[in-house]
Amino acid sequence: MQHIIPPQPMKTPSKPTFSQKLWPPIEPVVLILLQDIVLFFIVLAAMIVAFVGIAGLKALGMPPERLQILETMHFWAYTTVAFLFLFDMIMKIVLEIFKKRP
Repeated sequence: MQHIIPPQPMKTPSKPTFSQKLWPPIEPVVLILLQDIVLFFIVLAAMIVAFVGIAGLKALGMPPERLQILETMHFWAYTTVAFLFLFDMIMKIVLEIFKKRP
């Protein structure tokens, strides 16, 4: 005895949602930035530890002349790190935008 299978209606593929259309082109840029953001937070945590260390030295009575030197070094280190990370992020975005696609 042969079983007859009734015909099934054809299913049309569902339309991709807005987020499904948006994500693939920006995914490489987001992944690049995410790596830099994590690295930035690690360096920022180290800078906070340095700040707390300088505050601890101040509380322990270190001479103000030496504290001024340490605070100046800390300020310029923080400024340099912030500039380098922002410059790096901008350059990576620009390079990703102008990268030749296969």
